[in-house]
Amino acid sequence: MRTTKGSTEVTPTDAPSTEPAEAATREIPHDLFCQECGYNLRALTSDRCPECGHSLETVRAARTQIPWIYRKEIGRFRAYWRTIWMVMFRQRVFGEEMARPVSYPDCQRFRWVTVLHIYVPILLATLAAYAIGPQQARPFGDDLLYEALTAVWPVPIFHTLILLYLAAITGVPSYFFHPRGIPVALQNRAIAMSYYACGPLALTALPGAAAIVAILLRGNGYLGMAAQLFAIVLPFALLLIWLIDLLHISRRVMPQYRGRAYLILVCVPGLWFFLAGLILFGIPLFIWYIVLITATMF
Repeated sequence: MRTTKGSTEVTPTDAPSTEPAEAATREIPHDLFCQECGYNLRALTSDRCPECGHSLETVRAARTQIPWIYRKEIGRFRAYWRTIWMVMFRQRVFGEEMARPVSYPDCQRFRWVTVLHIYVPILLATLAAYAIGPQQARPFGDDLLYEALTAVWPVPIFHTLILLYLAAITGVPSYFFHPRGIPVALQNRAIAMSYYACGPLALTALPGAAAIVAILLRGNGYLGMAAQLFAIVLPFALLLIWLIDLLHISRRVMPQYRGRAYLILVCVPGLWFFLAGLILFGIPLFIWYIVLITATMF
């Protein structure tokens, strides 16, 4: 979805974990803003913000703290879920990555791994509904879900549109992370870091599993009803968690633009619904219209 401006930054993965003592007094060479008060730290040589006293220890560190960068050393599974934990619960440390180059290709790989975590449960639910058949797979009250998931000709179109929609909604928040008032290098870092915010969506495997249980149990009994409710409600909860993470990260990486969080709060959910209407309904209707027009010509 997004391309960074200028050259791609690369995060060094073999940097030493500690720095010389004189690094604590090294002058900060570019505009960098305190996460707590928004004070511009450019040319600062102390180890604390002079405005609020916030520690700059991790800001001055040369080694990135994002676990995903070290996936070759610690393993992809651990690196991926540690990054999600960092994004969700260690946002101050994550926000201070604005002080270092952030690898754009790495964040894009993380984003696409997350998209696969969302898509695979949908694919498995489709296969489960197809295996059981229309007369038995009725956990949501009628055959509409089954027909949408398993009818022979819509299946490729349905899954293509789902992947297109997931790519769109995980990319669109990046448009709110590059205010013109900050240097291009920092805009690139903020854009790259915004892609990590979609990490909580990887938990979609939970409602996906619940949907499969609901299909297998045909929506009957307390367990079937609970699984059905869980499969419907939890995706919205994950979207809410993602939105909250976007708000917190925007305040961390762009503390001098506090109002940007309110813009994200208002616009991003609206864009989710707009893209859903455009991609999941608008494109199929347009294709169907073209098919009808073409059929009447012969």
